[in-house]
Amino acid sequence: MLPLLFSQSQAVNNKWPIRRNVCGANINGSVWSMPELQDRGVEKFDFKLYDLNYTAYFKICGEFTEADAGSLPSYAANYKFISMLLCWKEGTVCYPAGSKFDLDYAPYDEKDFSKGVSLQYLSHPVQLLKSTIFKFTFDVACDASQTNSKKAFDTPDVDFSWDRYSTIKINFPYAGGCPTKAAPPAPTPMYSPQCDYDERDPNKQDEGISMDLHDNNGGPYGHMYPAVYDNSHHVIFYQPCERSYNPANSTDQTLASVWDCNEDVTKCINYGIADDHMKMARNRWDINQPVTNNIYNGEASRQTIVSWSCNEGLPANSIKFYDADYISDDKYNLEIKVSSQESCVHTFDPPDIPTEKCKLKYKEYDFDATKLNAKENVGYVSNVRMETPLGGNSTVRMHFQPCGSIYCPKDAKCDQFEDAYLWICKPVTIHTDKYDCDPYGLAEHNVTTQFVDPYNFHSGIQMKYRGGDNLEAYVTYLCDESLADNEIRIDNTVEVSQSTLRLEARTKQACSSGENPDWHFYLPWPHKDVTPTPTPLVHPQTTLFMRNETHHVALTLSAADREIDEQEFDIASRGKRCHIWHFFAPDGNITCPTGWDCKEFSNMTGAGWICYKNEQKEKVCFPDAVRTNIMTMRALDGSMDKGAEIVYNGVYNYDLELNVYCDKDSPYDLPLSSAPSYHLNTATGGQEISFESTSSMVCPKKFATPRYPVVKPTATPNPQILANISWDQDFDEDGHQVELNFNRIPDTMQSDIALGAPPSAYELATIVYSPVDRIPCPADYKCPDMEKGNIWKCFKNETDKYCYVIGNAEYGMNTELAPNNGYIHADVAATYWGGANGARTTLLFVCNHSVPKDTIWFDPVGVQRYNGKAAYAIMYVHTMNVCWDVNKESGLSGGAIFLTIVFVGATLYFAGGALVMFFIKGTVALPNAAFWESFWAAVQTGAVYLFTCGKKTSFGVASYDAI
Repeated sequence: MLPLLFSQSQAVNNKWPIRRNVCGANINGSVWSMPELQDRGVEKFDFKLYDLNYTAYFKICGEFTEADAGSLPSYAANYKFISMLLCWKEGTVCYPAGSKFDLDYAPYDEKDFSKGVSLQYLSHPVQLLKSTIFKFTFDVACDASQTNSKKAFDTPDVDFSWDRYSTIKINFPYAGGCPTKAAPPAPTPMYSPQCDYDERDPNKQDEGISMDLHDNNGGPYGHMYPAVYDNSHHVIFYQPCERSYNPANSTDQTLASVWDCNEDVTKCINYGIADDHMKMARNRWDINQPVTNNIYNGEASRQTIVSWSCNEGLPANSIKFYDADYISDDKYNLEIKVSSQESCVHTFDPPDIPTEKCKLKYKEYDFDATKLNAKENVGYVSNVRMETPLGGNSTVRMHFQPCGSIYCPKDAKCDQFEDAYLWICKPVTIHTDKYDCDPYGLAEHNVTTQFVDPYNFHSGIQMKYRGGDNLEAYVTYLCDESLADNEIRIDNTVEVSQSTLRLEARTKQACSSGENPDWHFYLPWPHKDVTPTPTPLVHPQTTLFMRNETHHVALTLSAADREIDEQEFDIASRGKRCHIWHFFAPDGNITCPTGWDCKEFSNMTGAGWICYKNEQKEKVCFPDAVRTNIMTMRALDGSMDKGAEIVYNGVYNYDLELNVYCDKDSPYDLPLSSAPSYHLNTATGGQEISFESTSSMVCPKKFATPRYPVVKPTATPNPQILANISWDQDFDEDGHQVELNFNRIPDTMQSDIALGAPPSAYELATIVYSPVDRIPCPADYKCPDMEKGNIWKCFKNETDKYCYVIGNAEYGMNTELAPNNGYIHADVAATYWGGANGARTTLLFVCNHSVPKDTIWFDPVGVQRYNGKAAYAIMYVHTMNVCWDVNKESGLSGGAIFLTIVFVGATLYFAGGALVMFFIKGTVALPNAAFWESFWAAVQTGAVYLFTCGKKTSFGVASYDAI
């Protein structure tokens, strides 16, 4: 058996309903079926990393078999189930990089499924100089004319990085990439278990373990691990916080998180599902002991115990299996031992509480729960009577902080939770613990603060807290004028019904006076305007960016919290309010929320959905933030130090505006926190939903200083490379045409661009670009050891001004249609090779009708990464020249247009003239008949003169003198 001891986190494709088949899939009704690709056999390609020679052997679909032994190195052994090997020639060793169970599918273009399908997976960690991960992508682009399934693929693009996963990308245009249509698969049932584990060291509470098992999930079938126990070989498939179907039976619709299979994976048994019933715990008084995860509800009550130990040497989100598996004699209890970086003890800072969530200001109301807090991290501690609907009651200990977190009490067991607003602790005796505490409000979840009755301000204030294990608490603050300012009196009775706790408290802050206003209004449903609604422009960048001369803000939405933030708000407009529910994920593709009617928007996805009850009391929703539409970011109130104003375009004329204030101590997230409002945008005529928030994501960073590379000698380029470059490229796709003619671009362009990649700081550089002609070192700059190039990167450091080449067509330049994968949207891509030390630069040309023709604009931010020792850059270039069909010829020449005008004019003259003559004289005759009779006779005379060489000068009665 192959010792696959490592496994890397891989997000399962769950954006759309999907059914995976052999070398194909049905993704939301688009079906790809390419079983013939299995007949390609073993494929390989060579690549070099740090002067070491590697060869990748792979099968597009399927696994290596004994029949493939002759196509693999002699030192490659034990490759059962494996479909990708990375072999180091000099070391005569092969690393298993992935199995057939890792393969997943995604559309080649998320906006247009007809363009093809991507076969992709992340490899297992490969131990080179240190452990690294490879991402393999086999893009099968739709090309109906290419029917040869065994055609050789293009040279793979290999980008190597220690800091993130390295990529190997193969493009294969093929007819099999063109999907057919079918009914979409049934969606996978909803699944959102509690997979967090947080626990502080009771002896040092600023340290602890914080795990989210979502981050450690594997591919479609989870992590595959060959194991030996009970004197037999097994294969275990483990998904820490997901479910997978039976790996041995595609017709089995059972979902499980642990499958125990026989050696050939022809029979598998369900050993549990990770759900809200699973437990996570560790030795209470020795935090360095492994975390134990009990997974229940397997077949016939089978269960699995997973022991997570610490391993700082592993890549983030990966796990390592140990040969220490065990199964009980009755075969009902399976034990697995793994390690990860996430299960190590790290600094565990107190959570940042969004205090704005604890406030409610409206006219004379000014409620602020933070002013009611007791001692930090301790709160109010009291014994209370807990009552249940069936009349039962018991005495429990309550720890409560109105707007602050409380550590798990030192004398209590809190399961897998830490940092709560409200703990209910029941007396128990578990080893040295005296209480077992349940969190009815976790600090990691937002709270909501609103009036008990929005039509009656005298009814009090209600705060809602969300806890762990689906627990929740409602605390009602009632008016008591006899109390001092910021004093609180908490009732000694709590009511608990199923998972909901209700508690009352009294405070002067909840008191109000005056009449209750008529404050309610209904949000207008989005409709198309009388004039056509403009088609939303796709935002080409994955990062929103703004800068000044010394600092920048690079907001990468995908780095924000990926969980859907579901909250209730009273949204304000001109003194009135509308009660809404809002669903938001900064970089998400959220479908229509369950239980709501999204009407014409039911099939859309969006980063934000706003839901409410309309005048007909219907529960309706529409997307107010669509990730693929235009997005903008600018300095908040003109000050970048203050924060950022971020605007998402929603459907039709709706926008979502986020006013995000910089707070370096806030989480690296983009929450919707407070001050919700609805208003009309007087500049655009559209409607906006606005929120205020705080985040460390919008805090400025200082630009990094670029460094001049140590230039190494390079081989003299082949002169044929430059001679063979075509500077005018046409592309046709689906009957449409796009052209990029570099000769139409100005000879030399210069633009300031920030280059980098989050979370690192960016570099500010001046890019000098000459599309066709290679130019020397730009004036006023120093360029040691550099001669000519097409793209220069220039900068100023502490001592001088320097430039070096990052693109030189003398070493190669290729142009192709941009792939439009993920959230990167462009039309044509041009890559210049030959930069310093092997650097290259890709220019992504984006259609932009606002740019004057034959002109280009550079986007102010680009990507810069390092592929091994060489840098590569990606920059967006806006131009009208790459807009589809803008240069497409009409099919009519100038001569054809002239003759059309002549013949149409003559027809109108003769037909119209004859009609006039008929009305005047009553006969049908040509207009000006005498003139045309003489004209025709003159033509005849001219012809006779020409063909008789002047011997005869007239024909009949006419001559040229007569005209």
